[in-house]
Amino acid sequence: MAKMQFTDMVTVYPTIEGYSAMKAKNSGSWFINALCQILDNPKITNVHELSEILDKVSLKLSSPEYRGHVRDCNGKLHDNVVQTSEYTVTGMSRKFYFAIR
Repeated sequence: MAKMQFTDMVTVYPTIEGYSAMKAKNSGSWFINALCQILDNPKITNVHELSEILDKVSLKLSSPEYRGHVRDCNGKLHDNVVQTSEYTVTGMSRKFYFAIR
């Protein structure tokens, strides 16, 4: 039986291991909102490759726009909470660009 190989794979996580991803009641996931804002900007998607785009998403998540007040599972309120995303690249030897028209 042939050995399965994983190549040209990018795995993206909304936050780093051990932390919870943030979600706004009305607008949903902080990560998905930041990703969509970046992808909706043709000045970014037409020029930058995937890893640069994902770095911009992580930077956006740390901006004041995405800071919030969060209650933990014990009910304690935490102010100025930020989130950072993470991605792993497996076997990608080429740059990946979106073809936006």
